[in-house]
Amino acid sequence: MPLLSRPVRHPLLKPFVDRLWWTGTAPGPTVVRERILPTGRAQIIISAGLAGSVMVGPTSKSVDIIRRGDHVAVGAAFRAGGAEPFVAVPSDELTDTTITLGAVWTLASLPERLAELRADAALDLLEAELLRRLRPERVTRAVLAAERAIRAGRGAGAVAAWLGEDRRRLVPQFRRTVGVGPKHYERIRRFSRSVEAIRQPRPPSLATIASEFGYADQAHLTREFGHFAGVPPSQLLGSTSGSLNHVDADKIYKT
Repeated sequence: MPLLSRPVRHPLLKPFVDRLWWTGTAPGPTVVRERILPTGRAQIIISAGLAGSVMVGPTSKSVDIIRRGDHVAVGAAFRAGGAEPFVAVPSDELTDTTITLGAVWTLASLPERLAELRADAALDLLEAELLRRLRPERVTRAVLAAERAIRAGRGAGAVAAWLGEDRRRLVPQFRRTVGVGPKHYERIRRFSRSVEAIRQPRPPSLATIASEFGYADQAHLTREFGHFAGVPPSQLLGSTSGSLNHVDADKIYKT
């Protein structure tokens, strides 16, 4: 299936939106089973010209999906904590849920317009739509700073003090905006970095990855993969995919 993905270009969107993506139709199966690994981020998926546009809340666990391969879809992957400025719904109300996009956006003719455009033009239109809907004042800046610090490797337990914030106030704000608490988000980020390392064509040993990303030992790494991915890390060694957090079903259920 053809895929085009790019970062947003407008500076006002960059703190909130990670990437825009477009997928087109391709010969082969019309449905593909996949496991989506958790990233702690929300996204919107617009089925261009068809019903079925959805918003996927921040993910804290893996989910198995059936993806359609016979129509165009356009989407935006938000940064952790980046969805609320566009949908005005607290992220903790959407964690690990999928809702109809029309429940939080008035779509009007947007899906049909996207269906008529080439990939790059469709992404430009979606970026313009996001910019039009952006309300940055809905997000507490301290939460965004805390998320960036955790993403950069600072321990969740030390972030509030490092920012000079009251932990009793910051933690509930973080959970509301990001969808999970700081410590849970730290676990998700560490898992995501480990997945990226493991899925390299020539990955380091599991013991090296465990040490590099702060796991107590290889057994700790394996337990976290069981929790977040439902499979041991060895099952994803060198397993490439169109997206790091997508795993083909035959990699999960192979016999």
